[in-house]
Amino acid sequence: MLNDLPGFLSQNLARSIKVQTTGKIWRWETGDVNVFTFFREFLRRPVLSEDQKKVASAVCGDDPQQFSTKYQEIDAMVGIKGGKNFLFEGITPFLLYKLSSLYNWHQYFRIPLDKILSITNSSCVNETQAKEVFFRNVKAVMKNTIDPKTGDNWFERYVGVKLTEGYGDLKKKLIELPNGLCCHSFDSTPDAPQGLLIFLGIIDEPSRANTPVKYANAKKLFDVVSSNALASFGLYSKTAIFSYPEQETNDLTVERYKASLTRKDIFGLKSPTWVFNPTITRESLQRKFNDDPIDAGCKYGCIVPKSRFGFFGPWFEKIRECANPTIQNRVRAKPVLVRRAGIVKGKPQILEFTGLEILDIQGDDKVRMFAGDPSISGDAFILSGGYAVPLRPEEMKIITISQENRQKFEEGESTTEDIEIKVSYRPIVDIILKWEPMKLRPVDYVGKFGVRGTINTLLKHFPNTKKFRFDRFQSESIRQDLITKGVECEMMSFSRPQQFKLYKILRGIIWNNLFECLDDEKGLVELEQLIKLGNKIDHPEHGSKDIADTWAMLVETLISEEYKPQMIMDFGIGSESAFTTMVKEYKQAVKVLRQKLGREPTLQEIAEHTGEEEDTAWMVRDYLNDIDLQNAELMTKIPGLRDEDMDVMEEIDVEGF
Repeated sequence: MLNDLPGFLSQNLARSIKVQTTGKIWRWETGDVNVFTFFREFLRRPVLSEDQKKVASAVCGDDPQQFSTKYQEIDAMVGIKGGKNFLFEGITPFLLYKLSSLYNWHQYFRIPLDKILSITNSSCVNETQAKEVFFRNVKAVMKNTIDPKTGDNWFERYVGVKLTEGYGDLKKKLIELPNGLCCHSFDSTPDAPQGLLIFLGIIDEPSRANTPVKYANAKKLFDVVSSNALASFGLYSKTAIFSYPEQETNDLTVERYKASLTRKDIFGLKSPTWVFNPTITRESLQRKFNDDPIDAGCKYGCIVPKSRFGFFGPWFEKIRECANPTIQNRVRAKPVLVRRAGIVKGKPQILEFTGLEILDIQGDDKVRMFAGDPSISGDAFILSGGYAVPLRPEEMKIITISQENRQKFEEGESTTEDIEIKVSYRPIVDIILKWEPMKLRPVDYVGKFGVRGTINTLLKHFPNTKKFRFDRFQSESIRQDLITKGVECEMMSFSRPQQFKLYKILRGIIWNNLFECLDDEKGLVELEQLIKLGNKIDHPEHGSKDIADTWAMLVETLISEEYKPQMIMDFGIGSESAFTTMVKEYKQAVKVLRQKLGREPTLQEIAEHTGEEEDTAWMVRDYLNDIDLQNAELMTKIPGLRDEDMDVMEEIDVEGF
């Protein structure tokens, strides 16, 4: 219904034309009483702010003798305490007043006489808020709606409403007027408003539905209310959303506000608290901004964050900083349609698959790792590859993350523990290959243009590839093939705790600007939109995290100490024997310079003595420091080890690296 709104409206244009061109339309002459006059003279309320007037005008129109058909949807993104309830709890009685002033609203809107016109309020927080906050205030306003000419309650005198709470027409969740007008209070249950004839449907705080499940529920509620209203009253209908924003994803208020920027039938407004409600100043909220600028900016300033539950928050900007536009994909490829003969249900058929044809590949001898995320029910197959370069000492970081400890869990203790990860290398992702299945054409796994054929091509052009990591799904045959080629292949269960750990490492690397990658828009968006729900890493509805998953798997491998000697050689030192020679020269230089200088030599002095670059000197030193730590850990495990034994062991050269 909503996707074909222009067509729907054109087919129902008759609804927007005044039904009665002759005869009596208004039972009581409304004169010049528009919504602003009503607020001022009937409710005796303060003058509305300019933004409040804009919203009131969008809902009610400005002509006292007409019902507005300009907008069918009103989206007000307003800061907390901005006076949203104050405005709509006055708009609702005004519409009841105006509808009651019609001689026959059934005839005016061409509605059967046995039908009831409904104004609904649904809260996405809970039913208590809808009932106790908004609905209670509407009833209070109706009790205080005074006819300026007589001083009587307008609804009692002209409509015959019994205003006794609970015993008259004002129920806890229902307001019934004798003339067939009704107000309802609901929670966020999407099916609750079904079966009604909705003239105005108000959806309160839809941004509080801020998880994928709650968002889907709020969106269904919006679809039910707006579709019902359009079908019942055509261009006269109104669906109003008001809330402060939560995040850029899974936020109905933000989504509908964006729609208002390109749709003439939707009114949209973004208004900070102090603009919508001038009784509050920006200065009075400064303490909130000092305590939590993102939360305050969101709640009061209507500044939409990437995600309140975003895994990379609050430093989302670090993601884009890691994208290096100078890094080009070393493998260029294009999707191709692959046809193969096969047997389906005992009959020969031509089967079609989605393949990837490599157009250009720039091979090298770097020590490389790859990670793949196999397709599941139509998802893309992503293969990312990269390498790592040593960091300078001043760039190295210690990242502390918490992870689940299953043994402690089984023993009834805390399920999490903190671990420290030393980051000595900068992971660089410079290869991304994407098999994105065409309709009814799954990913090709076995052909020349399939995953297996492409991996064989990669191994030929990147001969120093040491390891592949895959999700277990659909990867066993690939694993066996890689093992026969002498390449390590790790199959990961990719459980929630494992994902959480991998992504925490990736987040720490990115937050510290220790990661570089291709400027791949889809991959960057996936990282920006990742959300944390408990110990689960998820993506928003209609989103994905295929590329992000491969980067998380890849980064943990690239920063590990397992491949350190190879990575150091890859930095330009050469073969293992050359590196062994360099270690010996470094240690000899240190020994000579200690005797000569009477102190520990600097890296610059060691480099000058050996004739190598200073960068090479600090790499070797860092490597030997790690070897010393490993030896120290080993020696502490030897029973009866004496201090003099320690001195002897320190003189032993480490060979074979």
